[in-house]
Amino acid sequence: MGRPAARPHGLAPPFHPLQVASWGLFASLSGLFYLIVTRIAEGGPLIAAIVVHTTAALLVAGFTTQAAGTDSRDTRDYQALPELEREALSFCHVCQSRVRRESKHCRICDKCVDGFDHHCIWLNNCIGAKNYASFFKLLASAAILLCVQSLTGFAAFVAYVRSAKEDSSNTKFAVLVGIYVLAATVAFGAVMNLLLFHIRLVRSHQTTYDYIVEMERRKRMADEKRRSAVVPEHSSKSGSMCCFSRRQRVTSDSEASARRNRPSDNSPLSDPSAVAAPTSDAQVELV
Repeated sequence: MGRPAARPHGLAPPFHPLQVASWGLFASLSGLFYLIVTRIAEGGPLIAAIVVHTTAALLVAGFTTQAAGTDSRDTRDYQALPELEREALSFCHVCQSRVRRESKHCRICDKCVDGFDHHCIWLNNCIGAKNYASFFKLLASAAILLCVQSLTGFAAFVAYVRSAKEDSSNTKFAVLVGIYVLAATVAFGAVMNLLLFHIRLVRSHQTTYDYIVEMERRKRMADEKRRSAVVPEHSSKSGSMCCFSRRQRVTSDSEASARRNRPSDNSPLSDPSAVAAPTSDAQVELV
C-alpha cells in the first residue's frame, strides 16, 4: 500500500484554525474601516482613504491566494540529469526521491518543498522558491493595509474625544473604535516585525530555515564553551583537595611513625641512671 497523497497547497482542506482566524480578522477590520471612515471624513480625503484601503485589500487578497494556493513541492525530474549531477543532489528517505540540497521535507505538508523557507500556519502552506516572492509581497501589502486602518482608527478616536465634551451619546461607537484600533495596531506591529525580519534575510541571502539552523549552532557552541569553562575549574578544585588530602595523610603517617619510635616510660633509655650505669661500670673495669 503506497503513501497517501500529500496536501497540494494551503487552500486545500483541512484548513488551519489560525488560517480561518486570519480571514475573519481581515474581513472584520476591512468592514469596520468603511464604517468608521465614512463617519470622520468626507470629500477628497474620504475618496483617497477608500481608494488606498481598497487597493491594499485587493493586493492582500490576491497575494494570499497566490502564496497559499501554490504547490511548493520539488517536482523537477532529476532522473534525466547525468549521474555526476544526480550524485550532487540530496535524497529524501520519506519521498524516496532525489531533490535539490535546498529542498527540505515538511512533515506538516508531507512533501519536499523546493527551496524550503518555512511552513506558514497563517497560510496553511509551505513557503519556498515557488511562492516566496508572493509571500513577501503579501507582507508588504498587509503592512500598508494595517497602517491605513490603524491611522484611520486613531483619527476617529481623536475626533470622538474632541466631540465628547459637546455630545457624549457616541460611547458605543468609541468602544468599537477602541477595539478596532487595538486589533489593527497589534496586527500591524506583528506584520511589520515579520516584514523587517524577511528584509534582513533577503539582504543576507538566507532562508528562515538557514537562520534557525545557524541560531541553533551558535547556541550549541555557546553551551559547549560554558561547559568547557566549568570543567577545568572543577578539576583544579578537585586536584587541590586531593593534594591537600594527600599532604594531610602523609603528615598523619609521619606523626604516627614518630609516636611508634618514641621511647615509652618503661624503656631503659628513659631512666637517667640506666644511661650512666654502663659508663660507670666501664670506668670501674678500667681502674
